Amino acid sequence: MAQAKHKAPTQVALVQEERSQMAQWVERNWRLGAVLAIAITAIILGRQYMGQKGQEGREALWAGLEQAQSSGDPDELVALADELPGTEVEAWALLHAAQGRAFRREYAGAREALGRLEGVDSPLIQEVAWPLGEDGEGRTVLENLRRTLASQEAQDEALADRFTNPAPPDGSPQVSMEIDIQGSRKSVVLGLYPDRAPAHVENFLKLVDEGFYDGIKFHWVVDGYEIVAGDPNTTDGTKGVETWGQGGVGGPVGMEKNDLVHAPYVLGAARHRQLLMEAPSSLFLITLRARYDLDGDYTVFGTVLEGSELADEIGRVEIRDPGPTGARMVPAEPVPFIVEAKRIEG
Repeated sequence: MAQAKHKAPTQVALVQEERSQMAQWVERNWRLGAVLAIAITAIILGRQYMGQKGQEGREALWAGLEQAQSSGDPDELVALADELPGTEVEAWALLHAAQGRAFRREYAGAREALGRLEGVDSPLIQEVAWPLGEDGEGRTVLENLRRTLASQEAQDEALADRFTNPAPPDGSPQVSMEIDIQGSRKSVVLGLYPDRAPAHVENFLKLVDEGFYDGIKFHWVVDGYEIVAGDPNTTDGTKGVETWGQGGVGGPVGMEKNDLVHAPYVLGAARHRQLLMEAPSSLFLITLRARYDLDGDYTVFGTVLEGSELADEIGRVEIRDPGPTGARMVPAEPVPFIVEAKRIEG
């Protein structure tokens, strides 16, 4: 795994300032554009769906699109488009696939979906202008998504070198986690940052030393996004899967401000699934892609030194359908779990 670049002390203020600028850019350009595009899409889709309901056979097509969209899997949407060429569902499936891939920063895949979409006849996506631009500028849904994708990709490329983390200092503690995934046992090695997040590191090591994580399941996985574990509800036979992510031990450690960013494959404090706050201190997340939107609100306290491919594999496991609370983010059986977590001595 390539070594992360070190930032000189004089760069910290600059990085913090640029991170703030990036956060503002994300809010202004990506989130606004995406939310508006999705909102407009949902409105149009709902109207079109209602208009087509009376036509024989249309209900099944739109139900299939709704199911594929709720999965959150862009590949499933592309597969649906492949199955229904020449139908109105093909265009909507490709649109949502492009949005999903852009959100995951899978730019090549997003461009591929947009390229296919341009060849599909769908006036509501390609011709009707909606107030999606700045100051209400009229844009088609396709044009808005194309611009948003290009802007987001350019911004990521411009900031790629700045928005990385240094390697943990020499002698920093490391933790090995042996993980069972579908009966196969593999390991990930985590390096910690006691100099930048001492309270989080101390708490994490305490739980590791107590054997708390042994047997704990990964209760929340999103392919290309993040994986989350640390809830003892996942090992309590008296509590149902609908409680996963709601438990934990210890209160939130509290934000520890530092210059670490939510780059790919970092170890960080988890968010509570129902509340916009840090979860109990036993819960942790590992990012599978950059999550700069979390910077300044949640604490990074470690990084994956070995086993990033295992983290990705966990993110790709089969998901319960529809899952508790209707979300497709809880793994189906067999759920990946931590066999043993232990410090690496020496």
